[in-house]
Amino acid sequence: MSTNTFNLANKGYNTMTSKPDDEYVNLKGIITKQSIFEVDSGKSVNLFNKQANKLYGLDREKCILLYLCSLNTKDAGGSSYTIPLNNKHCIIFKTNLHNLTSYAHEIAHTLGLDHTFLAKDSSCNLINLTTEKSNIDNEVVNFREKIIVGKTNIDNQWSVFRNARENKGYFDSISVNSEEYTKYKKPFDNAKNELDKTLQEYTKNKNDEKNLIVKNNIRFTRALTENIMDYSSDDVNCDGIRDVIGITIKKSFNKYQWKIIQEETKLYYH
Repeated sequence: MSTNTFNLANKGYNTMTSKPDDEYVNLKGIITKQSIFEVDSGKSVNLFNKQANKLYGLDREKCILLYLCSLNTKDAGGSSYTIPLNNKHCIIFKTNLHNLTSYAHEIAHTLGLDHTFLAKDSSCNLINLTTEKSNIDNEVVNFREKIIVGKTNIDNQWSVFRNARENKGYFDSISVNSEEYTKYKKPFDNAKNELDKTLQEYTKNKNDEKNLIVKNNIRFTRALTENIMDYSSDDVNCDGIRDVIGITIKKSFNKYQWKIIQEETKLYYH
């Protein structure tokens, strides 16, 4: 992809039309440092995904796409997602192009493997798996509440439109079941249906995320294993300093990880 594509996405613009587009708004800020063209790793995956699907219809293919690029990132040698389960896009960035373990690591994320260590919260405390699943439940509840607010706002917009001085007499004179009434109300109903679909997809992905936590339930101290899904160092105090330099050569998956890989491959990539 060209630098112009990134520059447009950085402003939340559609990369095809060069105009503002809600579909691209979550890509704003993809360029984190313009002087060296440093990019956000996660947003880059999203952009590659979006462009490949639009240009080549690759969302319909059963495959894994590994992008090798010369882009700089702040702290990631590669990037990919476990969710959605049929995700097929992963990137290796400039710093890790010659690190073959990074290729295996990112492809394995795409095939459903989490890291072998616990994540940390904003206070640098380890998050146990029970808490992680509970946090996901809370995220779903919060998202559902936002959807409810959104649908209520749409209902209010319809009410304002329907009861506006220039419209009220007309709508009072026709049946709510009439074709004309339905025609005017349909865009509002469609907008609510889209919110319902968004909630349904979000909830499914979050449930899949919880199921992957259950499958990836064996965790170790970070940096101290030879597992490919481990890191080779750890910033224990979250102060930007690598306090632990562990096993640097990563070369294996355990049998439980191989089972996840096999199951995901059968379901989504074969």
